[in-house]
Amino acid sequence: MMLLLLLVLSIWVRSDRADSTQSSERRVVAHMPGDIIIGALFSVHHQPPADKVHERKCGAVREQYGIQRVEAMM
Repeated sequence: MMLLLLLVLSIWVRSDRADSTQSSERRVVAHMPGDIIIGALFSVHHQPPADKVHERKCGAVREQYGIQRVEAMM
């Protein structure tokens, strides 16, 4: 199975390289003035405990996987 996957990937990469060398002579570029907006959603808080769910308040801050992901996005 792995051998078949490797064979398919090697053929695909070779055909991709052949296409890129032929199309490099005639390059088409699109340019649109303006800003680029990149957005993302992160789970910054833990889920609240089961007895506090009805209060609709956030759980504790996930410092390692919440805040760090937000900082990396910035």
